[in-house]
Amino acid sequence: MITSATLKASLVMVLLALLQGCSSSDHHLAVDCGYISLQSKTQQHRYPVILTHINGQAVISKNTSKLPVGTYQLTLYEFIDSPKIHINPQLRTVLDVSVTLAKNSQVQLWAEMVGDGYSLPYWQIKTQTAAKLCELKQAAAQAD
Repeated sequence: MITSATLKASLVMVLLALLQGCSSSDHHLAVDCGYISLQSKTQQHRYPVILTHINGQAVISKNTSKLPVGTYQLTLYEFIDSPKIHINPQLRTVLDVSVTLAKNSQVQLWAEMVGDGYSLPYWQIKTQTAAKLCELKQAAAQAD
């Protein structure tokens, strides 16, 4: 004979199992994104850069970063290895650039020498945008 206490306990166990299954489900939303790609080797007049900050936050520089679509303020440092540059290493500077990432795009960034190599500014940031398929998944907010 099934008592009401047994029935309640069974019902609680079933509900707990259902809730546990819901919490372990893979709830993700696809977010539109693009890539920031940094020149890592010297090629022709394109010199390497490293990314030091995104929107004022320090980052660990990678050759390629996947980010949600939007506008970002990037801080870059150059690695110009050229006999034409005569700037004291202590005077070498970082530069900021605003980059807007569109859906499924890649923005390539590199350093380019400007001027005579003896005075500031001695470099500028150059960019090139190309199409590149991108998918970024973020956890969906769960309702209480």
